[in-house]
Amino acid sequence: MTAEILDVLQARTDAEVKTPPILLRGVVRHLREQRVEQFDDVQVPRNTHLSGMANRMRRALAAAVSSPELEQIKDVWNMGAFGLGQWRKMDFMPLHQE
Repeated sequence: MTAEILDVLQARTDAEVKTPPILLRGVVRHLREQRVEQFDDVQVPRNTHLSGMANRMRRALAAAVSSPELEQIKDVWNMGAFGLGQWRKMDFMPLHQE
């Protein structure tokens, strides 16, 4: 868990994105209270600044552990693995082959 948070903070810093300490403290507080094993399992109140921070951190983690090879076996690709923007997705679900 600690490694995931540090990885996200490093990725945000590398991208020159500020991480407000008050939001980071709030996310960490929820992680501790809920005693989750993975960052993806944390539950935060919806429609708040805290939920926005948690979602951005989840996306950064997903991009950090992804690679083009891993994405190519999925139905929905995270285009950040290909260097085309970590928020972009490509969905191949509607495509059908005979």
